[in-house]
Amino acid sequence: MVRNPGKIYKYLLLSVIGSIFLSGCAGWRLSRDVDAIDVPDQFHNENTSENLQAVLFKPDEPWWLVFNDQTLNGLMQKTFSDNLSLKASIARVEQVRALYASSTSSRYPSLSISGKKTESGEVGDSQPVTAPFSFSPQNYEFGLSSTYEIDLWGKLSSSRKAAAADLVASEEDLRAFTFSLSAQLAKSYFTVIELRQQRDLLKQTISSYKDYNELVMERYLRGVAVSLDVYQSEINLTGARAQEAQVEARLAAVENAFGTMLGQYPSPGLIPENANLSNEFPEISPGLPSELINRRPDVRSANFRLVAADKRSAEAVASRFPRFSLTGTVGGSSDELADALDPENMIWNAIGNVIVPVFEGGRLKANADRAEATWLEQSYVYKQTLLNAFREVEDALAKRQNYQERIAQLQLQSQAASSSVRLATDRYLQGVTDYLPVVHAQTSYLNARRSLITARRELIDSYVELAVALGGGWTDDILDQIVVEID
Repeated sequence: MVRNPGKIYKYLLLSVIGSIFLSGCAGWRLSRDVDAIDVPDQFHNENTSENLQAVLFKPDEPWWLVFNDQTLNGLMQKTFSDNLSLKASIARVEQVRALYASSTSSRYPSLSISGKKTESGEVGDSQPVTAPFSFSPQNYEFGLSSTYEIDLWGKLSSSRKAAAADLVASEEDLRAFTFSLSAQLAKSYFTVIELRQQRDLLKQTISSYKDYNELVMERYLRGVAVSLDVYQSEINLTGARAQEAQVEARLAAVENAFGTMLGQYPSPGLIPENANLSNEFPEISPGLPSELINRRPDVRSANFRLVAADKRSAEAVASRFPRFSLTGTVGGSSDELADALDPENMIWNAIGNVIVPVFEGGRLKANADRAEATWLEQSYVYKQTLLNAFREVEDALAKRQNYQERIAQLQLQSQAASSSVRLATDRYLQGVTDYLPVVHAQTSYLNARRSLITARRELIDSYVELAVALGGGWTDDILDQIVVEID
């Protein structure tokens, strides 16, 4: 038996007020930014003297146009239109876009309409129901209800802003994937050309080794050469054939992978046989390191994911506050449909609701702590992404400078090896030396030629890596065209 109900209501009111106060002390805060990273005025591996004649980087133009390769241009366009992974990435963005559209519904009240028709009748031959009971064979009911949550603490707006940041981040991920796909295609394109040149070089070498083998065999049959010379000649010949088989296998694998990038069955012959490695393309002035923050899509994506994590942290904190909502209903009921829909016969009511989280067993606080830890994690991810962007540019600049020097040295080595083969052959034919110096000279010459071909392709790769590492906005027009084609 309750002796003093007024005291109980007083305690309940104090509990509600205390809950509101404690919720207000739960850690509400404004949006935050991460600490800035110290960035130098220029890239460490940028050669200032060479960059006086360097081409300024144009971030809004497709980087591969500098090769002036019409075949590469066409294949790049085909990849952007037919690559299945790119289409899947676009579909993922559309999923996130739908989630964002769903989140914006919290701006507006929900509205629902209900209607019901009920029919009743007698069972069997029973007597009609008489007074004081009333009996209606049919009944119509109509109702309209609306609910709206008042976003007093910014929980709903924080959720919408987080969804918007997720959408922008997913769009930036799509741009980053487009960058990666363009680099993968270009590298595969020039790798195919390199392997073909390696294959052609080995075919020429095998033909030359055959001539040497026949020469050594003839000298052996005449008693001028020993059997060891024959074996050494055959070792070189069979070794070159083994290298050719290895290059052919790798070439087939790269060409098959190239076909899948174009969204078609793996097959050779997609790249013309007359395609060559580019020998001349301008140096790039990379600009300022600080500009990468706005040019790199992966950096922008990490930044927006940081924003999303911050907004979700704010949403989790606001979830500990009281919730206020308004509910309104209007409806009617009658034996006749017209009377049920007649506004004069309808009844309405409006309800204001407040839900105060008093005790949740620590669930809401744990959710807020988890969201806070997620924001902290994403802040480190953002910083690491930015550092990786700086590193990729520095690496590409260093590679370009060092590969150019490597090519120059390999050209000298190749010339020296060619002269060594000629002199060793002359000395062998004159009987001054055995065949071993010829074998060594031939091996050195072949290795130098193969290394020179690879170095030229690696120099091109370093340009590709630098252009992609610098980012840019050229993906927008391409992606707009793809989305239109899909729609």
